[in-house]
Amino acid sequence: MRIRSSHGRWLLAVVAASALLASCTSESDVDMDELGQQLNEDGQTIVDEFDTNEPRGGHITSTSPGADASTDEECGDGGVQRRWTHEFSFAWPGDPTNDDHVNDSFNGALDFLSSVLNPLGYSAERSDMGQGAKPRTAVYVRTATDEEIELEFRVDFELAANQADDETITADFTLTGTTECVGADG
Repeated sequence: MRIRSSHGRWLLAVVAASALLASCTSESDVDMDELGQQLNEDGQTIVDEFDTNEPRGGHITSTSPGADASTDEECGDGGVQRRWTHEFSFAWPGDPTNDDHVNDSFNGALDFLSSVLNPLGYSAERSDMGQGAKPRTAVYVRTATDEEIELEFRVDFELAANQADDETITADFTLTGTTECVGADG
């Protein structure tokens, strides 16, 4: 497309510069407190849903909240992000020495995570369906509505080192929610 007038070239330059500026996100453009609050709410929803609605008859046996996404953490080259963490142990009925029982519980937990996170706008970026008692990892991401910043939840879990008995499968979960790094150079 050829632009003949200087006014047309100026207008095109303004539009191009505006588009370039809009695509760059600086820390000052982003409400990190709002993003931290979203992580906090989404993370607590995961824990609450596991505690009250997990369909295989399991329950949380211990819980340990960590970072609450209320403060900036340095990342990248001069950027910041927010982090939310929570650890809990979860017990299902079943034999922890039976790989099929553990496999069913673990893969069911991954399905349950999707059923909790999908309605919140997250999609699975990675979900490691394993076999038997191998540890599992799942990563879910969504774009924060107003900020166009990605939020990510990583869920890692494995068979707990100490099992209560031979009729209960206990797994240790670590949930980590983060915002993408905002304002980093590079």
